[in-house]
Order: sequence, then C-alpha cells, then structure tokens
Amino acid sequence: MTDLQKGDAVLACQKTPTFEREDWSLFRTLEGLQQRAGVSKNLLSRLVLKELADNGLDNDARVTVLPLPDEGGYAVEDGGTGIDGEPEDIARLFSIGRPMVSSKLLRLPTRGALGNGLRVVAGAVLACDGSLTVTTRSRRIDLRPERDGTTTVLSMQTVDFPIGTRVEVRFGPTLPCDQHTPYWAMIACRLARLGTSYLGKSSPWWYDAAQFHELLFASGNRPVRDLIANLDGCTGGKAGEIVARAGLERTVCRDVTAPQAVKLLGRSRARLRVRFNPSALVWWDRRHSPHVPMPSLMGWPVSAPRGRKRKYNSLSKLGPRRGRKEVRA
Repeated sequence: MTDLQKGDAVLACQKTPTFEREDWSLFRTLEGLQQRAGVSKNLLSRLVLKELADNGLDNDARVTVLPLPDEGGYAVEDGGTGIDGEPEDIARLFSIGRPMVSSKLLRLPTRGALGNGLRVVAGAVLACDGSLTVTTRSRRIDLRPERDGTTTVLSMQTVDFPIGTRVEVRFGPTLPCDQHTPYWAMIACRLARLGTSYLGKSSPWWYDAAQFHELLFASGNRPVRDLIANLDGCTGGKAGEIVARAGLERTVCRDVTAPQAVKLLGRSRARLRVRFNPSALVWWDRRHSPHVPMPSLMGWPVSAPRGRKRKYNSLSKLGPRRGRKEVRA
C-alpha cells in the first residue's frame, strides 16, 4: 500500500467534526439576521427602524423618524414613558444574547408577535459595524453590542431629555441605507394615527394546542387561573370555574402537561358564545392602501368617511386593496 493510500485510509476512519453554537449567535451576522428576521439583506435597515417605531407605538406614544445630521443613520424618537433601569439594564435590553423577554406570546392583533425586535436592532449594528445610542430619562447612553452576546456601555452623560426615548442608529458600510430606509417605519406611524387599535383581550381561539402549551410553560410559576383570566370571556369568577373543571386549581403554569393544556384550552373556548367577531379588528378602505408610493402615503387624508368608523392595527392585519376586508380569527 502506498503512502497516499495509507493517508486516504486514515482520513476515512476519522469522524466528521461537529460544532455547537447558541441560537442567538445568528443575530451577529448579516446572513444569520436574514434567517432570524425573515427579510433579505437589502431590507434589514428598513426593518431596524420599523422595530424601533413599533416599540414606541406599542406604548401608544407619538413616534418620529428623523435622519441624523451625518449620512448613514436615523433617529427614532417617541413621547412615551421612557426606559426604566440603570445604563447596564438598558444595555442588556439591547443585547443579542439575552433570553427572549416578550409579552407577545399572549396573542393580540397588534404589531409584532415574536419579541425579537431589539435583538434585531442590536444584531444589525454589530453585523455592520455601526453605532447605537439610546437617550431616555435625561440620560444619553452610547452602547456597543459585542460578539459574545452582551452589550457594553461605552459612555453615559446627563442631557435635557426628560420624556420619551430616542434611539440613534448608524449603519456601517456593509448595510447601506437610502431615502427609502424609513419607509416601513413611516407606514407604521401613519397607520397608528388613522384609527384605533384593538383594545380587547386575547381570544382562546387564536391558539392551537401546541402554542397554548408553550404560553403556559413560558408563564413559569404563575398560577394557571391568573393566566386564564387574561383571555376573552374568561375573566373574574369564570377563570376559577374553567381551571376547576380542568382539574388545575392549585397548579402553576409550567407544570401543565400537553394533554392538560388541550383540555384547558377547550374549557376556555367553551366560555365564548361565538369564536370572535372579525369586525372588531379592522375596517379597510381601498383609498388608504399602503401599497402606494411614498408621496401618496404621506398625503393620506386623516378624516374617516362619514358614518363609518375605521379601525386599523398592524400592517400585517390589513386586508387586500379592494373593498371591505375583515380579518378572521
């Protein structure tokens, strides 16, 4: 056997190496961000601004998107309550390695559903070698997302900014932006001013068995009754009755098994006389279609047609361009 053949035999006996990485590591490259965010590279900068705008709109605040003085960045500013906590707490909120913390597992017909928004923002800044600055509650904090999943506080200074939050994002050369970058954020802001959001509770008909079980498990040591009381038709004494019939009176959410979750979901649905009234979600008018050029979008009339009450939610909940469209649960 020749030396070459011996070498081939040795290589054939060797195992293929395996590699391990945390799920959050996908947020630190542009390729991974495309997988996690669900948009192509050329649209990531648009998504970053929309995620920041949605955070302010979720708090019923007025949101403004402004270009920064030097090219390559934008500021998203809202008039909300601001972000609580020390600079290190805010840095952790804008870190890609933190556990996903979100209220959106409790499904509502509003903006977003995953709770990954700020991780997308921090990941984009890291992946393109950009910069991130958060101003809230009279503090201006410069942040730097790190490859190990944390975010470092570079500096903090006191400024005259007592109300709201301002997030400044500058994109690096690998993630260029243009005049269309704020387009999605501006659509979200415009739609938020055109009508009212859904103010009801989450319907048990909006979950399948697997997602309802996931909601229970993510609720940790919270009593099952407390969670059920947040569902439409299950408030007050009804929550206790539903839990009792499911045999879960003294059970915490994370201890509920999959078969028990199916039974509990069925009991919760049985409390509703109808599945859901779709007209409570949205009224759609073709004249206000978002599928129009920017000049037309920003020139939409604000007044509703006489005798009609329009309700708007997130762009993903709006119907097609023609006629009246109701979103079904």
